[in-house]
Amino acid sequence: MDSYVPGDFKVNSFNIKGLRVDHGFISGSVYESIFMPCIVAEFNLRDTDDALFGGLNLSGGEPINFEFQTPGGEKSKYSLLVNRPENLEVSSGVKSRTLKLICTSEEAFYAAGGVDTKGYIQKSYVGKLISANVRDVLLSYLKTTKNIEVEVTKGPQNIIAQNEKVWPFIDRIRRRAVSTFNESASYVFFENKDGFKFVTIEGLFERPVVKKFVHDNTVGADSRKLTDNNIFAYQLPDMFDAMERIDKGTMKSAYSTFNFETNEYIEKSIDFPSKGTTTGGTKDWDSKEFINKFGKFPGRSSIIPYDNRLPVTSIAEHTPSQLAYAGHLQQGLIKLRVYGDSKLKAGDLIEAKIPRPESSTGNSKTDSDVSGKMLIASIRHMFLPEGQKPRYSCVLECIKGRPG
Repeated sequence: MDSYVPGDFKVNSFNIKGLRVDHGFISGSVYESIFMPCIVAEFNLRDTDDALFGGLNLSGGEPINFEFQTPGGEKSKYSLLVNRPENLEVSSGVKSRTLKLICTSEEAFYAAGGVDTKGYIQKSYVGKLISANVRDVLLSYLKTTKNIEVEVTKGPQNIIAQNEKVWPFIDRIRRRAVSTFNESASYVFFENKDGFKFVTIEGLFERPVVKKFVHDNTVGADSRKLTDNNIFAYQLPDMFDAMERIDKGTMKSAYSTFNFETNEYIEKSIDFPSKGTTTGGTKDWDSKEFINKFGKFPGRSSIIPYDNRLPVTSIAEHTPSQLAYAGHLQQGLIKLRVYGDSKLKAGDLIEAKIPRPESSTGNSKTDSDVSGKMLIASIRHMFLPEGQKPRYSCVLECIKGRPG
């Protein structure tokens, strides 16, 4: 491209079953989320005189390879399979038709019914780390050749899968995972363009910032003079919930264990169980007055059965911190719309500077409640038809956590 403005992008290649169909591409989107096990995408294609779809004979499962980039930016490549078509539109005179293809990762097809020939896992993991179990499922059952990143868990456990689907099984053992490095044990399992991840949210927050964004609040700002790190819209779907903090035990939690062999009952109370954990901010939502009034008693109490004939899992000790950490994360959620950037992905850490709303222009005071480091919980790469501006943008749903 001779000239470049934020929002431009280039389709390097787009093929179905090895056949290049770049000329039929109209629009589309690619979606990643740290709360979803696989990538989902949709593409709108136009076919004239049946030159495109006539020879493809689409019926589902066909491979799609889509590579794009911003001019001079990082290339992003997605290899997916067609799941189903939607919104078939035929022009007057039947000269052309438009088809939306819903696509997802190949591993999702194995998880739906191609695992162990029956679509179910039946295996006993005795004395194994959960992190090792996740890796085994990805390699042995989902047959993935993609990169796998696993944050090592502690406490070998006995896990039995009795005719379980893959995604529910991974989600079940994820809830039992305890991190070796991070107190919160807030594990998530997801796929982004780099591969599969089984990591803690806290660990994601400790990674370096990949990009810094600013929000220009100048009235009548010229989009041609803005850079690709400009936030041109933001929304606060959930800024804070004071009762949620109490319920999740962000100030005080308790847990108790009962030993079935010795009949021993132990109860412990923990003050500020997640105070040392990492989120996007440095301050705390809870004032001294709030803590004195509502933090005297545990907001959440957990009872964990214990049997010393089984391996030590450390689940009981980490459950209060996990709940409290989740309570902190739910206090700061923000949605940003930014110019498209092909390097951004779910799980990235970004930094945003958003000014306080004022009637005067040129405001430089930062709103600390909605600014700072943020974790991209989900990202939708949106590609609009030619002529619309910006043609390529990203909608980021971010976790801010604490203010400041």
